[in-house]
Amino acid sequence: MDDMDAVYRAHAQTVYKFLLAQCHDPDSAEEGVLEQEGGLSLLRQIHQLPELQREVVYLRAFGNLSFREIGDVLGKTENWARVTFYRSKEKLRNGGTEDEK
Repeated sequence: MDDMDAVYRAHAQTVYKFLLAQCHDPDSAEEGVLEQEGGLSLLRQIHQLPELQREVVYLRAFGNLSFREIGDVLGKTENWARVTFYRSKEKLRNGGTEDEK
């Protein structure tokens, strides 16, 4: 299990570094979208989510993975990934005020 934790953490760091690089690259098309839609604020809110919720959001929104693929990556079920993504979105919509379940 420690090997999977190490792989998971390495993946999470890679995804996070990629997202930060995209946000700060002046030639990046993503930066224009992020600035127009308050994306930097959204990324800050996503960063405040609990680790597993944050990973599900990153994998779904930026990795374009299906819920089944997200479940496989994180060692959970497809339904767990779907529910976690929904709860994460609701938490972001409410400004992070929703209680964790």
